[in-house]
Amino acid sequence: MEVRREDEFSPLKNAKGTGEDDPDTSKQDILSQGRRWIANNGGTVESEGAVDETGVEVSPLVSYGGEGLEFLQTRTIKAPAVIEKEE
Repeated sequence: MEVRREDEFSPLKNAKGTGEDDPDTSKQDILSQGRRWIANNGGTVESEGAVDETGVEVSPLVSYGGEGLEFLQTRTIKAPAVIEKEE
């Protein structure tokens, strides 16, 4: 089975602040994944902040793999944000 690396893996092996394989890069990978999921379902994400504030965390209670996000189809999400339930 082949999967896209950015969808399934984000290494966490270095201390915070190293800039590679650390908690900050793992967090950014999660936020980027949520942003992609929203875009794939027809929604948009806007950010007025820094680069590290451009993503959206999607709770696994709402979607585990990007499915079931059709309710975001026409919505604009202000990042950073957390999607915890269907609204």
